[in-house]
Amino acid sequence: MKAEERKQMILDCSKKLFSKHGYYNTQISDIVKSANIARGTIYQYFSNKDDIFISLLEAGYDEWKNTISAEIEGVDLLKLEPKEYLSLRIKNSLSYFAKDPEMSNLILRMGYGLPENLVKTINRLDEEIIAQITDEITYGKETNILRKDLNVELAANFLIGAILRIAYHYFVKNVTKNKKDDINKITDEIVSMMTTGIFAS
Repeated sequence: MKAEERKQMILDCSKKLFSKHGYYNTQISDIVKSANIARGTIYQYFSNKDDIFISLLEAGYDEWKNTISAEIEGVDLLKLEPKEYLSLRIKNSLSYFAKDPEMSNLILRMGYGLPENLVKTINRLDEEIIAQITDEITYGKETNILRKDLNVELAANFLIGAILRIAYHYFVKNVTKNKKDDINKITDEIVSMMTTGIFAS
């Protein structure tokens, strides 16, 4: 097995264990057993358990950021209607969480009660995501997709909070078989609530 493949195997095994048992209840010895490797092999790639956990989080956040990036191949954002634009962003983010419940569990749930160095990493990654959403909303205002008087900071936190909670509820806590169907329906409902309000006329 090549070095990069072995490293990825360690990360994959660790992700499953962290997601199932949590950070504190997963030990290096558990990862060694799950990956079926010598203990020393892990230390060729990672300095300790924290290093493995941080590597997983960073990889997960990077993939999420790429998924919701403004640069989407084959899509001209300027030609999209406002509801289509919002729908695309929400659907892409939900799709990311739906395809990997274990990674989603780490990102969405594992931030509570962790050591300070891990909390700092999570906070830094959260800030990067909020910054990206803020840029998206600012772009929407500049191109008249969104209201000019929209509070960018409030809107960014509202959007990300709603998406994270919905993703955890549907794709981590209640894993379903028809994920593609669910994503389309959930996205349509979110967009409907956000664009027309939640009160009966």
